[in-house]
Amino acid sequence: MSSARRSPRMALVGGLASAAMLVSLALAPSIEAGQTAFVHAPMLFGTAAPTEANLIAQEQIAGRPLVAVREYRLWDSTLFGPEQIWMRDTFHTLFLSVKPVRSNGTVIPYAAIASATPGTPVYQDMLKIAAQLNVFGARVFLTFSHEPEASPAYGTPAQFAAAFRNFVTVMRSQAVSAVYVAIFTGYGFTRTDSSNVSYYYPGDGYVDDVGVDVYNWAGCRSSAWKPLSQLIEGARVWALGHPRVHLLLTEWGSDEDPAIPGRKAQWISDAAALLTQPAYQQFAGTISWGAGAISACSFNYATSASSTAAWQAMGHSPAYSAGE
Repeated sequence: MSSARRSPRMALVGGLASAAMLVSLALAPSIEAGQTAFVHAPMLFGTAAPTEANLIAQEQIAGRPLVAVREYRLWDSTLFGPEQIWMRDTFHTLFLSVKPVRSNGTVIPYAAIASATPGTPVYQDMLKIAAQLNVFGARVFLTFSHEPEASPAYGTPAQFAAAFRNFVTVMRSQAVSAVYVAIFTGYGFTRTDSSNVSYYYPGDGYVDDVGVDVYNWAGCRSSAWKPLSQLIEGARVWALGHPRVHLLLTEWGSDEDPAIPGRKAQWISDAAALLTQPAYQQFAGTISWGAGAISACSFNYATSASSTAAWQAMGHSPAYSAGE
């Protein structure tokens, strides 16, 4: 990838736009005086990509830069290796999820993170995370423990919210340049038990963006075929009560329908059109479950020629050109 193209990198130097400003621009409706038509500002377009080679391959498929790149790490992982440095230097923006699990499989309970104070081992762990982020030298979209409602063994909803707040507080104390993203499943916004997102949410003072991980499981779990509009309706309605918070599809995809060729491609095309509508103005970008990503279900976009073409078309739409 050429480093000469316009940069979507959320850099700390060089006069580039801040991440918060870029996302804000991606959300703001553009309506001139006297106009009644809604115009959705461009959204981010990205993918999950564990390696440099995988990202290059996906960009070749897309025929365009994939601005946002989602990465997954454990609590004691090295956050940035040579490949992430390459991503940074080729003007990609990293969406980094950190799970409170050590590489040996040990879970750090939410309660331990929530109560961590200077000098305690868990607090020192957070300082090490902050140090790595500062050395990286570019702003990242940072998530503590994505999809907490799907990991009840880590602690209660209230403990997660407190842990998230303390994690952000420590990062801020170290002047980490980050956009803080709380990521939940789409189902988490609609479930009616104590695992509803409302019980996990840390509060607008600690969250810049909210990510939504959603999948059309039909064919993989023998469930009904569901359009994206149905999968994200709970998040869309929830966000109306949090107008300062931006929404992102941080994982999304559909299984193929073996009985109806082309149905997944149409699902992607419908999703691409949906997010440009006025009712979805809080959505600022999408990050696909990328080609080659590991899953028991065929969620990545490259499972058929028609699905790949639909994803390519989405990426070439001006609606998804933020940061190019």
